[in-house]
Amino acid sequence: ELAGKIRASFYESDVAGRVGEARFAMVVVSHDAGAAMSALERFRAKMTSWVSAAPGMAIRFGAVAAGGGRSVSDLLAEAEVAACGEGRA
Repeated sequence: ELAGKIRASFYESDVAGRVGEARFAMVVVSHDAGAAMSALERFRAKMTSWVSAAPGMAIRFGAVAAGGGRSVSDLLAEAEVAACGEGRA
């Protein structure tokens, strides 16, 4: 069910995958930053409504822009920091 929500929220050319037990990464490869953020917001809306029906489940989102010669590992680490910051009040 989660895989279907991911596929429906992003573009066919994008890449999504599991990067941890309960962590996923989505890479928007052929669109500008605005289109990538739109895709993230569509996904966030779908996941928020889905999670609200699943007690005890929590989600956070972190977005980063590629570039600057950073590795995939660096980008994932930056996204993790951004996601953790989202949960703070």
